[in-house]
Amino acid sequence: MKKSTTAINPRRTALLTLQAIRHEFNLSPSTVRDLVARGHLTVVKLPENRRLFVQRQALERLLNASSQQVA
Repeated sequence: MKKSTTAINPRRTALLTLQAIRHEFNLSPSTVRDLVARGHLTVVKLPENRRLFVQRQALERLLNASSQQVA
């Protein structure tokens, strides 16, 4: 019996790990931690999981606002 495998589309993932942010948005984990420490982003912690997650929408909103200020 074949197992069905489903590819995860990163664009549809609501929560991102620091590593996923590094690969998709080219932001270092230390930059993301700094944004969290300054209150610009909120971290989501899941029970019994040591990984830190950030909401995709919040990160995209922050990056869009930052790029508009620069332009």
